[in-house]
Amino acid sequence: MTAEELFERYGNGERDFIGVDLSGVILTRQELNGINLQEANLCGAELLDTSLGQANLRKTLFRGANLDHTYFGSTDLSGSDLRSAYIGNTNFEGANLTGAQLREANLFEVSFDGANLAKVDMTGAYKLDVIYLEQAILNQTIFPDGSSWERLPDRNLWDRFYLETPEGNQ
Repeated sequence: MTAEELFERYGNGERDFIGVDLSGVILTRQELNGINLQEANLCGAELLDTSLGQANLRKTLFRGANLDHTYFGSTDLSGSDLRSAYIGNTNFEGANLTGAQLREANLFEVSFDGANLAKVDMTGAYKLDVIYLEQAILNQTIFPDGSSWERLPDRNLWDRFYLETPEGNQ
């Protein structure tokens, strides 16, 4: 499916696009809130300044995607594959990422405030500059060095990963 076809069908009120192949598409400055892209293929796609709030993105493939300035607030991304994705200036506040793969992702200015990160694997993720985790669920979350945290760590451990919370709190 092309980006133009997706925009047209979405603009006509369609919301279910389960399993579609959107690999390599460019979605710039789009409002696709409430869309159902469960099990879709967005590998290598560019979602720039795009809003996917309250969307169903369960088991969606985002490998190598550019998710710069993308909004995923209250979105279900459980089981999604975001390996090697560029995730910069991105908002996952209140999102469900249970079991998502973020291995080797480039994380820069990302908010996971209030997100469910249970069983998320961030092994090998890099850049890790200003990551917000206030009230995030960290049950069996695997961080870049392979450690698993059940709660927010002390400040020394934060410094080890260059992670920050708002106002520099734990």
